[in-house]
Amino acid sequence: EKDAYDDALYGWSDRQAMDPDTGTPIADNSGASCYDQADEEVYGARNRMWEKLGPALDELLQRVLADPRFQEAEHAWSACMSGRGYTYGGLTQMYEEISEYFEQQLEEITGPDGGFVNPLKELTEDEIAALSQEEMKDLFEQAEAEAIDQDALAALQQEERDLAVANFECGQDLTELTEELQREYEGQYIRENPDLLDELRRIDL
Repeated sequence: EKDAYDDALYGWSDRQAMDPDTGTPIADNSGASCYDQADEEVYGARNRMWEKLGPALDELLQRVLADPRFQEAEHAWSACMSGRGYTYGGLTQMYEEISEYFEQQLEEITGPDGGFVNPLKELTEDEIAALSQEEMKDLFEQAEAEAIDQDALAALQQEERDLAVANFECGQDLTELTEELQREYEGQYIRENPDLLDELRRIDL
């Protein structure tokens, strides 16, 4: 009964064939599941709109990034960041590197479980039942504080804030120019594609 329920709701159940690469059940892509039907009813028109408009937006972004005015402003941003002690060739490089860096540093400090420790595992059911909500909260906070190097965590948080401030201060001109270029290229796209935009206007979202 559980398999039938999952199959109706999700389009798959644990008894279905498993994907050897991902280890997950191979989903039924017929669109007949309850989730598929609900998604189509609520978001179907919007999804079809983005299918048509998505590639154009990606192209617009690439045109902005390739614009000599953007590249000049990004170079100025890079020089400003370098003066603050951060060496990045561009925004894309920075975001890719800092995402990986901070995730790695955080895991080293908190461990793979994010610093979670269950302080109740040594207690009996009666001892747990006797705890007040405040006592329960204190137990978890104390366990977390003991499991995580709080000084290292605070230092990492400060490092992230310092980088964010430097990026904001160095990037104000670049941000304003990017918005200006986006408006410029979007306006050009609107003038070049009136039929597509007229079709999108008729979609009932």
